[in-house]
Order: sequence, then C-alpha cells, then structure tokens
Amino acid sequence: MIRPERFTTAQVARVLGVSRQAARKLLEERIERGPKFRRVELQVAGLLEAPLTPEEAYEEREHHDALHQALLSLPAAEHKAFRRILLGEDGGDIAFALGVSGPRVTQITQSGWRRLRHPSRRRFFCR
Repeated sequence: MIRPERFTTAQVARVLGVSRQAARKLLEERIERGPKFRRVELQVAGLLEAPLTPEEAYEEREHHDALHQALLSLPAAEHKAFRRILLGEDGGDIAFALGVSGPRVTQITQSGWRRLRHPSRRRFFCR
C-alpha cells in the first residue's frame, strides 16, 4: 500500500485539484480504509488520472476530433503510419505492417509532418 506521508501537501493538492488546506487535512486524517482513500492514493501516485472538469473534457474532445480530422486528410500510408505511432508502435513494427523498409517509414512520417504543418491543414488545430 502506498503511504500518504511520502507526498507533500502541495503534490496532493496539485494532483487532486484541491487547496493545500484540504490536502493537509486529508493527509492528517489518514483515512486508512475505504475506496475513497484508495482512489486518492492512486491519484497521488500517478496511477489514476484525476477526474476532468467538464471544460477540460470538452477541450480534450475538441483536440481529439481535430487530430482525427487532420489524420483523415493525409494519404493512406501516412495516415496508417501516424495511427500506429499514436498507438505506441516502433518503426520496425510500422515498417512490417506497411510492407516497407525502416528508412521509408521515416520518409513517410516526415512527409506527413510537412503536410500537417501546411496552412490548409492547420485549420483543424486553429479553431
């Protein structure tokens, strides 16, 4: 179990989005049992994301949609390469999936970055 005394009140406050006084009270109380405390421990340890505010959720969805639209505007090979990069695959896996060499994957991704920087595609990100 993660011990709450390992964290400063500033760290707890920043992760949970509460004031330092509330974080200090939480650490002093040391509620040792219950799902609420376990959730707080996981959030502080960075293993569980803090809940998003409605504004943050909306903004995150807007960014996701803009990225999706920009990727759909790319040619097929670049689109596939970027999707696999976003999924965390390395160059070798991408090369195998696309049936090309490693240096060709680099060329494809560089071409994709150039296309995404073009003013006609920047409109997806500058709403």
